[in-house]
Amino acid sequence: MTSRPILYDGWALAYQPNHPAAIHLLTMLHHHPEELPAGVALPADSFHMLPTAITPYLQPTPNSPRQRLNWEQRRLPDLARRIGAACLHLTSPFPALLGQTPVVVSPCEYWGELSLRSLPTQRGFIAHLRTALGQGGLSRARAILWPEDLPDSNFPAPKVSLSPVVHPAFLQNNLDSQVHQRDLLQLMDLPESYVLYHGPGTRSALESLLAAWSWAVGPLGENNPLLILGLDSQEQALCTQMAEESDLRSFLRPVPSVSIEDLAALYRGCSAVFNPAPYSAWGGSERATLVCRKPLVAMESPSLGALVGRAAYLVQPEQAASSRSLGAALVTVVVEESVSEELVKAAQQRTQNWRGALFAGQLAEVYKTCT
Repeated sequence: MTSRPILYDGWALAYQPNHPAAIHLLTMLHHHPEELPAGVALPADSFHMLPTAITPYLQPTPNSPRQRLNWEQRRLPDLARRIGAACLHLTSPFPALLGQTPVVVSPCEYWGELSLRSLPTQRGFIAHLRTALGQGGLSRARAILWPEDLPDSNFPAPKVSLSPVVHPAFLQNNLDSQVHQRDLLQLMDLPESYVLYHGPGTRSALESLLAAWSWAVGPLGENNPLLILGLDSQEQALCTQMAEESDLRSFLRPVPSVSIEDLAALYRGCSAVFNPAPYSAWGGSERATLVCRKPLVAMESPSLGALVGRAAYLVQPEQAASSRSLGAALVTVVVEESVSEELVKAAQQRTQNWRGALFAGQLAEVYKTCT
């Protein structure tokens, strides 16, 4: 196996610290093969502490769509070439079109059922250009890493199936983690029962969230606030504005970015996780919810059904169109303990083999094969 370093794209660690891309990257860094050197390219200081064996490469880059495009198409491949990287590992499916370093991709976007052969495009010239260049670069990737419990997504490059994995912080259930959880909830002045949303912050996702939440607020009341995690500052402002327009502001608690340990503690302390929005294949709330033994309410889809099995309360899409069914499902899992207990039992069975050793070995094999 080569001794040249593996270079990871750390954009999310700097600018999206609670996004699935950052969470999955932290997970991979934790399980990175010890025999291989590794570095992380950072456009700004990492929000999270990096493992001591990982070399940071700070390449100051502002956070804007134009600079993100420049980062992906020029700065990352140039850095990989300069340090002689054996492989560039991305968590977003937008590789450089003309990069020379072998690329592998672990897609962590909130896209749900969308095919990787047809990347969604936001408005604007830069977004369209990013999609076009990324689509071309993705077709040249050495491998797309995909969880083995999810169905295929029409891949434009060779697929490599890996074992499901979560960050070890979500697996902690000892006395120290319990004390940390208690202290954090007291510090945040949270009630004994709260619901957690950890998903995309787009206008459409927030509209779906608030519409469904409006049906649950009455039965759950002020003693069960909705914590909203993972949004950047602009998304938080949008969420607050939309909540005020819907008279739901007093029932919401947008939470700034937190450490991975605090994030896991918030999952362990919640009554349920509510996600009526697209999911991420890696690093998303669904796996964290199941491994923390919490009930999950979400919208049914073929892939999500494959991921959670019977360990979640999934609402049919045609029912979810009115939002009422999603709100009712959330009330059910919070209020009816028997329903919650059945979901938790199924989650425990489904996640009992979700440990990192197998994933780490598979990751090492990927690097050996693709470099």
